[in-house]
Amino acid sequence: MKRIAFITCFLVFANFLFASPCVSESSNLFGMDLYALLSQESGNAFVSPFSISSALAMTYIGAVGNTAQQMRQVLHFDLTDQELHSGFSRLIRSMNEPKKDYQLSVVNAIWAQKGYAFKEDFLQQIEAYYQAGFNLVDFVNNRTNARKTINDWIEENTEGKIKNMIKENNINALTRLILTNAIYFKGSWQKPFDPSATELRPFYVSRDTEKEVQMMWQRSDFRYTDDDLVQVLELPYSGSGVSMIVILPKEERTLHEVEQQLSLELFKQWISNLKMESVEVYLPKFRIECRLELRTVLMNMGMSDAFTDAADFSGMDGTKKLKIQNVIHQSFVEVDEKGTEAAAATAVIVGIKASPYGEKYVVFKADRPFLFILYDKTHDLILFMGRLSNPE
Repeated sequence: MKRIAFITCFLVFANFLFASPCVSESSNLFGMDLYALLSQESGNAFVSPFSISSALAMTYIGAVGNTAQQMRQVLHFDLTDQELHSGFSRLIRSMNEPKKDYQLSVVNAIWAQKGYAFKEDFLQQIEAYYQAGFNLVDFVNNRTNARKTINDWIEENTEGKIKNMIKENNINALTRLILTNAIYFKGSWQKPFDPSATELRPFYVSRDTEKEVQMMWQRSDFRYTDDDLVQVLELPYSGSGVSMIVILPKEERTLHEVEQQLSLELFKQWISNLKMESVEVYLPKFRIECRLELRTVLMNMGMSDAFTDAADFSGMDGTKKLKIQNVIHQSFVEVDEKGTEAAAATAVIVGIKASPYGEKYVVFKADRPFLFILYDKTHDLILFMGRLSNPE
């Protein structure tokens, strides 16, 4: 398919003219809704709401009618299309600006079936707003090579942390387009933990079950708050642009109780109440890897038409032949004495239908299941969020 080499001046100019901070709010709200459903399953969990929201925002460019309306509602796209995509563009560009103290990158790409006639306007908007590289592959005749090419791109753009995300059974001869997003973060603690202070301590998986884990320790000044439900601790990374917010249920409470009440409004309330305290911190070293196929979850959230023959993605190709086959999300996080490394990737698969330590201090002992959120304070954006139920 012939590729138009230029991008309209209006779209480029719009990136700077109509940027909106509401894009962060949309992604954060979607993340809370998504986590509410994922938290109904047991075990560890970890996702990047922004990665999923970004990949679906690219897909949304081609949605029409009721399909678009459902996507708007589920993804909290409460903006005009111009404001929405310009907002994503500005946010992605800002996140990709070089950082002195930590690494943060967001990359998008689209992978189209050779010979399939996508609308040039659809492709132009994705390139202009989402800086998405355009690639031709052959899902019909050479799926093995197409899958390897996309998986290699994902692995490269997540520093090797997300591997083999798209499985053999995720694509077929009906697949026509895959839209991908990759996000990567690596930061060192502003106040690292001393490895010599790390030792085996119990972590209470439940009230009746405990296991020995490598528990880090330090006592220092951190921003902290608590209420009847939780203790909340901010652990900043160098540069202070990104922090880990650890949300620990009070000893008499359960993680389930916290998750049932969790909302963006409550999260913002906790953030606004943080103040500097001398805190004794116990935090387990941990590593989580998750892979999710989100088709059913997104349909249950209200985005049902996009996955069925009722889908209307005529904005992509001028026909109503396309629907989303699946949305794949894979994530990784590792926390140790030095800091945190986290990565995630999302693929939307589209196919045709058929202080002085002598003073009183707070003890924050994360020796039981807890929530954690990697929060980009610069952009008021939840980069990643998850639950540690059982340290590995």
